[in-house]
Amino acid sequence: MKYIRFFDIIFSLILLIILIPVYFIVSVFVFSFSGFPVFYHQKRMGKNKKIFTLYKFRTMIINAEKCQKKGTDTNKLITFPGCIIRKIYLDELPQLFNILKGNMSFIGPRPYGVKEFKKLNSVYNIEDILAVRPGLTGLESALDYLPKNKSRNILKKLGIKANYKSFIEHKIVINKYYMHYKSFFLNIKIIYWTILSFIYNVVLLFEKLFK
Repeated sequence: MKYIRFFDIIFSLILLIILIPVYFIVSVFVFSFSGFPVFYHQKRMGKNKKIFTLYKFRTMIINAEKCQKKGTDTNKLITFPGCIIRKIYLDELPQLFNILKGNMSFIGPRPYGVKEFKKLNSVYNIEDILAVRPGLTGLESALDYLPKNKSRNILKKLGIKANYKSFIEHKIVINKYYMHYKSFFLNIKIIYWTILSFIYNVVLLFEKLFK
């Protein structure tokens, strides 16, 4: 829809300008504890199977991918600043550039890694999820960061099962629900739930830092 793309361009530009001080602070924070590079990039699967480069603030050690392949626990690879900025989604801010470029939208299914998509698609047939641009936030990601009881209540109201054999299958079912029922009003709800999850995680972070 053209109005969605117009919304993406205008609001990504506005936010990029407003958040310049935040970009600077987070960049200094990441560099102070773990050096360069400040940003992390990875190939992701976009709309209509178009591969693009996704940007994030770096939250893991430099050779994290090599360590993961050797079996190192992912949680042990997250840096101190990475742990904090992940909790309140600040690592996702560089994706505003992806939105401005047209690789992503504000709302949509979170983008899969290229290898991850190919593996999951062979089992679950998820090509329909690529009919829209991936999002900075989405139904699955917003609910995932809410308290479990709140998330379960929302899923129940939407008519989505709360329990599946695997977390991956759970995410796919929610993404497919969004693809089938996506609308302006559902997007407004997703924005609201994303704001709620942000507030919830900020409160949790401050409780841990100052208790």
